[in-house]
Amino acid sequence: MTKTEPLFHVVPYDAKIHASAVYAIEKECFEPENRWVWEEFRSVFRDNPVFVAVRLGTAVGFILSWEEGKEAHIAHLGVTEKARGLGVGTTLMAKAENYWRERGKRCLTLNVLVDNSAQIMYYELDFRVYGFRKHPEPSNCAVKMRKTLY
Repeated sequence: MTKTEPLFHVVPYDAKIHASAVYAIEKECFEPENRWVWEEFRSVFRDNPVFVAVRLGTAVGFILSWEEGKEAHIAHLGVTEKARGLGVGTTLMAKAENYWRERGKRCLTLNVLVDNSAQIMYYELDFRVYGFRKHPEPSNCAVKMRKTLY
């Protein structure tokens, strides 16, 4: 039996290596009104835990999260269209969950736009709806989801 290489691996974000590639994923995955502008991106990604999925030397996904009191919040999860269906999002979510569990956070929260099919993945990962975020623009309304970590 031959050993197969994983399709991708997850590494901590390094701005010198990943900034432009991760920002390109941010722009691919999020509409302008829901993504970081470059100056905010650099600051937010410098000051919070970010993990990057790399395939064949290229960033194909990322997850950004931060601490909110006794909880942690997934701020952005992005996976390139070409890498969808490979388990990148699920693996990044597991990495973030483990990171925050090790730091004693009770639960993990996220907001997902009502028309985003990623809700299915989050539900399969045991996230449950606990509210809604209203917005004057209907396409920006979001489902609030939470998962208990311990």
